[in-house]
Amino acid sequence: MSIQNIMNVCFAICITLLIYQNTQLKDEIETVKGVSQLDVDKATDRLDAIDEYLLEIKEYSDQVTENINITTEWKNLAYDEIQRLDKNDLTLEKNDKILEEKIVNIEDYLVENFGGKPREDY
Repeated sequence: MSIQNIMNVCFAICITLLIYQNTQLKDEIETVKGVSQLDVDKATDRLDAIDEYLLEIKEYSDQVTENINITTEWKNLAYDEIQRLDKNDLTLEKNDKILEEKIVNIEDYLVENFGGKPREDY
């Protein structure tokens, strides 16, 4: 019977050790679960922060694009206005030449018909 008692004690010790080991493993698993959940929560928070940052970047990018479009419109309007002013300037130059020719013609007419010397102060 003593061998049976020794075997029963050894068996009881083995079962106790297995139960203890199982309890330790369960505790480690719970710890790992907790840590991994914290990591998941941190990663989720970081992803949310990145999403917010990307949204801010998109909004800023949209504003920049809108400002570029407005600037392009203003540039085009300014270019059109410069073109218009250039045409007006050419028209004014032509008109100045025509007026100068008319003044010379009038002076010539006055000198021929009424005598005298044309003025030189213009």
